Amino acid sequence: MPPGVPPSFLVKGSAMCDDGPVVTSEQMAEENLRMKRARVVVDLTCALLRQQPSLTRRDADRIIEGARTSILSLFPGGEPTFSLVLKPRFERIVRERGVGVSLENTDSMERE
Repeated sequence: MPPGVPPSFLVKGSAMCDDGPVVTSEQMAEENLRMKRARVVVDLTCALLRQQPSLTRRDADRIIEGARTSILSLFPGGEPTFSLVLKPRFERIVRERGVGVSLENTDSMERE
């Protein structure tokens, strides 16, 4: 970087990756808001899965599907992240509660 040139991420209130487009402070604020909303969805989903007194597997699957729908509405194209990060987290909570087998698993077992 030539002397006297500020780093690209400090240029007039906007952030910029070395090879990416300029991101305005409004866009960053919007992204932060979507991330906060996603965090609330995840936290509420975890709380529901942990604390609902008479949780069935069907209820758990519906709660997880609702979280998936909400998060994907905030982050279209985020299915791989949901499948790799969040779904296993939710499934672990359900397993720890001792709730029955997933409906997805029962369908595949019936086909065998």
